Amino acid sequence: MYLEVGDFRLARTHYQIAAEIEPNFPNVYFNLGLVHAINEDLGAAVEALDKFKELVPKEEGNKADGLLLTLKQSLAQKGKN
Repeated sequence: MYLEVGDFRLARTHYQIAAEIEPNFPNVYFNLGLVHAINEDLGAAVEALDKFKELVPKEEGNKADGLLLTLKQSLAQKGKN
């Protein structure tokens, strides 16, 4: 709900709490990755999306591949600057 209304700080907090309560629920990590990406915390976004991919079947995990590629490229670019 917080993500939908643009309150990314509260969204991040609630997704982090949800991940602690239910660490094997993959959608929490996907949404947490989105929030981190929006907040430009690219390393945390990659970690969350990698965790999402660990928890889902390969076919479902493929939906995160494009976003992961973009985030990793952005991280590499930041490292060069």
